[in-house]
Amino acid sequence: MRVECVTCKGEFGLQIFQCENGHSSCSGCRFMNKVCGSCSKTITDIRNITLEATIADIIVKQSNNTERTKCHNAKDGCSLSFPINEMGNHLKECPFNDIKCPLSSLYQNCTWKGKINQLSIHFNDVHPQHCVADVDKEMSLLNINISQKLTYFVKIGNYNFLIHIKVDGAEKLLYMTAQLFGTKVSASKWTYELHVYNKREPQRKLTYFDNCYSHTESVNLIFNRAQCAVVSLQYVQTFVNNSLLNYKFFLKKKIDNKKN
Repeated sequence: MRVECVTCKGEFGLQIFQCENGHSSCSGCRFMNKVCGSCSKTITDIRNITLEATIADIIVKQSNNTERTKCHNAKDGCSLSFPINEMGNHLKECPFNDIKCPLSSLYQNCTWKGKINQLSIHFNDVHPQHCVADVDKEMSLLNINISQKLTYFVKIGNYNFLIHIKVDGAEKLLYMTAQLFGTKVSASKWTYELHVYNKREPQRKLTYFDNCYSHTESVNLIFNRAQCAVVSLQYVQTFVNNSLLNYKFFLKKKIDNKKN
């Protein structure tokens, strides 16, 4: 038995939502804020409990079936497939969903929305000041005792990253982290490194490295939990040269030892 979402024509997961007229759509369409494919009304948070129970019963009966379903974003480039009961979790972080400009939540200054393959063009055309950073490029921070936030878009091959730097003048801390536009599993395969140095003292350098985060995770939450590079401004001040703090960052994909 195959029951299709009226909006994307894909198979339902375990959560099914109804529009204002009672038509049923999958959790992926609800998560992406689509309108009902049957009547164009808003898909609400009201669940179709009866149909959910029916689908759950079907899944239980097919529990020994290893059949996998392509992601609803397959037409946009996602090549992954999952058992139907795992699709909802994937759609919450699939990088081929419609993406809001990441600067909209950080600086509230952009309303762009599009696909991941359009992200680089958007940043270059609309936010060129956020495209000036790159791997192994000397960067600098001015006035490190003043609170400030910096976000840079970096593209490496087909991979898109955000570098976040925050100076908290009140707490007297410097934060830095990196995000990959991709799933949490994909992000965990990449690391970022931060090098802080004073060019007058090349033998002394602060180095920090950690795993990248997925773009679906809140950078503000990452900073609040200190799950990233965190350095006291008092220590950072010892690297300042001519009122500038010089630093470099690196993004590296982990080596898969299983292939060796």
